[in-house]
Amino acid sequence: MKLKSLLLILSLFFSTSVLADHHAKTSTSSEVEAITAAYDLYVNHFIESDYEGIASAMQLPLVQKADKTLIAVTKEEVIDLYGALKANIRPDYNYSSVDKIKVSKIIDSIYLFFH
Repeated sequence: MKLKSLLLILSLFFSTSVLADHHAKTSTSSEVEAITAAYDLYVNHFIESDYEGIASAMQLPLVQKADKTLIAVTKEEVIDLYGALKANIRPDYNYSSVDKIKVSKIIDSIYLFFH
């Protein structure tokens, strides 16, 4: 009996989560499209080594989590940061494209995306 109750509760929880997730995606589709377009632009700027373009598209301060936390407060710091990151990539590296990214709304204006 306890196992059936637990399964019922878990089923309701996951059903509610799926419905809430679906609602969030449909109500924020314009935000998701804007984030996807901005990310595509960022990837193109990075491939072309257009650090000015990257810096112009970023909202400051910029904080990125990688092996260590990267922080840039000014546009010039963003340009220097991405110049240094790109300098560590072999010149003959062929860039791969990002076919699809997944964007999820965390709270209000905070989104998480990954590919």
